[in-house]
Amino acid sequence: MVRNFQDQIAAVIKVVEAGRAVFASRHRWIPDLVRYTGLSPESIETSFHRHLELYPEVYHLEALVSSVQQASQIYVVLASTVFTAPLRALASAYAAAPYVMIRPSRWEPVFASAIVEMMQDPHLRITSEIPFEKIQSGEVHVYGHTETVNAIRRRSPPHVYVRGYGTGIGIAVIPFFADVVCREEMANALAQDICAFDQRGCLSPRIAFVEGGVEQLHSFADALHNALIQYALKVPRGELSVQEEQECTEYEITLRFLGKVWKGKEHLIGTVEDPTVSLFLAPPGRCIHLMPLEHLAQFPTRIAPLFSLVLTIGSPDPDAIRALVPPWIRLAKLGKIQSPPLDGPVDRRPPSIQYPPLLSNCPSADFLNMLCV
Repeated sequence: MVRNFQDQIAAVIKVVEAGRAVFASRHRWIPDLVRYTGLSPESIETSFHRHLELYPEVYHLEALVSSVQQASQIYVVLASTVFTAPLRALASAYAAAPYVMIRPSRWEPVFASAIVEMMQDPHLRITSEIPFEKIQSGEVHVYGHTETVNAIRRRSPPHVYVRGYGTGIGIAVIPFFADVVCREEMANALAQDICAFDQRGCLSPRIAFVEGGVEQLHSFADALHNALIQYALKVPRGELSVQEEQECTEYEITLRFLGKVWKGKEHLIGTVEDPTVSLFLAPPGRCIHLMPLEHLAQFPTRIAPLFSLVLTIGSPDPDAIRALVPPWIRLAKLGKIQSPPLDGPVDRRPPSIQYPPLLSNCPSADFLNMLCV
């Protein structure tokens, strides 16, 4: 059954209204979210307020509906790293099909189950397993790391289209600053982006390029170090996994050898002064790698090896970046990198995009397998 555009808009609004109901009753869900995600209660509360798209603009809803392909049924495989992400995934699926089956991540089933409970629609169901081999019609939407997407593609029949939203990262660009006030404003904004979801999301900034010389680089690292300390007093980091702790330790050892490290109780900043050194991807857990950028015009060349991984770029002036990067990359103001509008999937990469071989040579590349799991 083909639905008209307004019916699709109404379907998205129904999901958003369910999200508002979950927000209103969030204290019911927070204890389980803390237990499953490892985030601190303060981080969960902050995420409810800053990273849940509860009042989208009409033109964003229209963009979301325009981004989907209608199908008879959608099977949704969810990730666990960003607990608010199911709202966007379910909105896209419900706009595309009247019947939706959702498999939440076993690592975080709480939020998706809460949305479904609030919607009270028998055509929207939670399941612990999807028999991909037996799907007769419809589409599969997979949110997960690239290996998960590929595995589900292999299991699904040839006539079933699998839309994969795989591994991704965020990047920040810090333009030349002439005064302390500007520097501290950018540092405070970037600290919010780094700390959201303890940096486990597909939009989480892993690298920041600082325009100017070494003095600018170290000055911004000082400011960001202080901003992260202050932010942690209000929103402490949650528990890191053993693998995350190991990744952070390896990154710190590497950067102490090659560059300079600013280490706080709950964060880690690394810098390498030599712009010819290969890019490093900081691991999750409130870690960020700062790289020097002599002029903004050099930015496309510096991140070209990572273009296929980058989902979003944050900057005080996103318009200044637009002409320098591929059209699929989202742009955001600093402080809003992990708060995109509800206008469709956060991953806008075309299906032809392939992930770069550079990752296999990156000292901290193993953590990428954890992104969006």
